[in-house]
Amino acid sequence: MEAQRQSRMRRCVGWLSLVTVMGVVMACGSQVGGEASATALISGTVSAGPISPVSRIGHPNTRPVPAARVEALHGNEVVAVVHTDDSGRYRLTLRPGTYVILANSGRYPFAKPEPRTVIASAGHRQSVDFVLDTGMR
Repeated sequence: MEAQRQSRMRRCVGWLSLVTVMGVVMACGSQVGGEASATALISGTVSAGPISPVSRIGHPNTRPVPAARVEALHGNEVVAVVHTDDSGRYRLTLRPGTYVILANSGRYPFAKPEPRTVIASAGHRQSVDFVLDTGMR
């Protein structure tokens, strides 16, 4: 009786082990060659400055711009649009290629930050920051 119970326990443990290993393999396999590895991450911040007519060492003269619009253009086509969070941060996930990244905000309608050209490579991350001119002098 005890031998049969041990045999059943071993079979259950074997099946559970097999199911666990298959689950891990499937989860890992879904990332290999999939969307995650075939994309690039472009992230950064959008800030505004100067915020004071006099800069002081050790004191930032910019502030984050929440809800700024950040666009990625491939040729003349807008392929991605995101908005910054409350800290002025954004993240774009793009396919490999060459893009122009633009940032703007209705809070600073006259600010014209330089567009940034990036070459997005699969699996790589790049940081692109923008500073919108407040016009304060």
